[in-house]
Amino acid sequence: MKLFNSLDLVSVADLLDEEYKFFVPAYQRGYRWTADQAEQLIDDLLEFYAFHYSAFRNKETFYCLQPLVVKLRKDEKTGNEEYLEVIDGQQRLTTILLILQALHLLAYESFVSNTKLHLDVSQASVAPGLYTIKYETRAESNVWLDEVSAVVHSDESYRLFDQRNCDYSHFAEVFFTAYNKLKNLSLTDRNHFVEVLRIGTRFIWYNPAVSSGSNADIFDRLNAGKIGLNNAELVKALLLQRNNWKESEPSKPESLAFEWSEMETALQQKEFWGFIYSSQHPYKYDSHIEYILDLLKEKNVEHRDKRFYTFNCYLDDYRKMMEREGKTAPKARALWAEQVWQEVKEMYDLLKEWYRNKKMYHRIGFILEYVDGETVLALKNKLKNKKHSERIAILDGIIKQDFSTIDAAKLFHGNPELSKILFIYNILLEDRRAAENARFSFADYKVVRKNKGWDQEHIASHTDYTPDANKQKELAEDVIELLTGQKTIGIAGGCFSFANEDVLDEKEKRLCEKAIGILKNIDRTEANVSMSQENEPRQFFASVSGFFETSKDGFGIRKVKGRDKEEKDFIWNFALLNSSTNRSYGNSIYPVKRRRILQDEFNIYTPVGTRNVFEKAYSKKIDQIFYWSKTDAMAYWDDIRATLKPYVELVLPFD
Repeated sequence: MKLFNSLDLVSVADLLDEEYKFFVPAYQRGYRWTADQAEQLIDDLLEFYAFHYSAFRNKETFYCLQPLVVKLRKDEKTGNEEYLEVIDGQQRLTTILLILQALHLLAYESFVSNTKLHLDVSQASVAPGLYTIKYETRAESNVWLDEVSAVVHSDESYRLFDQRNCDYSHFAEVFFTAYNKLKNLSLTDRNHFVEVLRIGTRFIWYNPAVSSGSNADIFDRLNAGKIGLNNAELVKALLLQRNNWKESEPSKPESLAFEWSEMETALQQKEFWGFIYSSQHPYKYDSHIEYILDLLKEKNVEHRDKRFYTFNCYLDDYRKMMEREGKTAPKARALWAEQVWQEVKEMYDLLKEWYRNKKMYHRIGFILEYVDGETVLALKNKLKNKKHSERIAILDGIIKQDFSTIDAAKLFHGNPELSKILFIYNILLEDRRAAENARFSFADYKVVRKNKGWDQEHIASHTDYTPDANKQKELAEDVIELLTGQKTIGIAGGCFSFANEDVLDEKEKRLCEKAIGILKNIDRTEANVSMSQENEPRQFFASVSGFFETSKDGFGIRKVKGRDKEEKDFIWNFALLNSSTNRSYGNSIYPVKRRRILQDEFNIYTPVGTRNVFEKAYSKKIDQIFYWSKTDAMAYWDDIRATLKPYVELVLPFD
């Protein structure tokens, strides 16, 4: 049994020549094609022949059945590798077998009719030279193929066969449809159909790598769209066909394959991919070249149900080229493949150019992530043949237009405009730094946005403290660490203790003692907290707030367009924070947040603007490091306004 290479284009005749043996395992559902699907396939083949007659006869084009995913399987009894396990493609493989048997029965009936022999057509045998399909849960194909022919002879035969099981019911439906559809063709058209089916119909042969896991795992991932069989590999197979290059550059497939691999490696780089690929994109990619192919063929969310949309676009282009070029097609194939690859390289080179230029990188990165209607192709057209300064002006114009509806009254907690402004603010902070390698990480930002998201985090706490046991414990431990510089040691003789106790003044000692009281209560009572114990955490939180003088932050309530608004809910009291980080300590006090964020920045991506806030980088005079005051907020606001001035004029919204 000849084994084809992965992504070879294998005709039905190739499978018939050596009588391949296929095996359909039990983990797959049974045969489920219907009359409509069988009729559509026959119509497609007839239409293909009608429109591609000359190219087909010259063996220059073909009808593609898409993937047949197979893997060698050892026969459990003999130990020999006698079967090819069908991981994907059993529906098409079985349908073709049924069609071939229908054609055989029609040929047999025609022979009986023409020779006027008195033979019983119901005794027609299985067509010779067919491949066989062994179902783990059903009989081999030569058994049911022999029996299915009877369904066209009488209603009773159809009924008996149909009622055997679900698979047999679909066998009967498809065979009956194919037989009657082909019976209505003229003998000439039927002969042409046989030729198209056997010679001009090809599977894309695919052998999964050994490292892909078990066949059942491959099947599951394939049907979930998570296996490497994708539009990119199919387009690659189309380009690398030896027939494309045998009359021009026989060695070209190897060099093109190398270039393809180099490009894929570059596209897999985290920061480059994070720049060009939006977190809102409707498709995921194992092969990142597929993203470029999708861009070139303008695949969008409307094509979600068309798994091989992009490949079919390229295949259609290939067929049209073959039909158009006729006798010159052998030379045209190489030219077509070169042109396709050149388009891919040009798109890749353009993305690389955008990525390398810091100013373009930051502006395009923001636009692709947040500006509706702007795509890579749209930007490509707008920036084409423009000088660098003109490109920057165009990109700035797009951002300015996108911000034209934003005013400061929208920059309050809960509004999407707040997150959007903070996002571009953090980008522009990196953009204005002199170092060329000072760049906003779109890759890190998008990973967070795609997963748990970004929180609009109050810098100075807004809501009341909730006496949740975990938060009580964290706050108590945080207070001890803030005041002593040491973590709590734990329980010693039934009491909590901490290091450096002697360095504390009386005020600090009293607060630490209250923190220890909280830890003792949690350890003693756990979930069974009495009312008196429940009040104690609230009193402790009040003591903490008083100690750090958070009540002196200067924030109040102001009117915005006639309505009361908390000043703490305005943008000057917000920073972007990874939600998984934020939710680990909740709505804690400023010094606790500050310590956590500055500690976490080595392990968790934190935008530069968020770090600046908690380092008080904007404050001209630092009166108090332990709370975020309105004075700090005003300095922060001034920097936001100045940074965003090229795109939007922001003024305080308070009446």
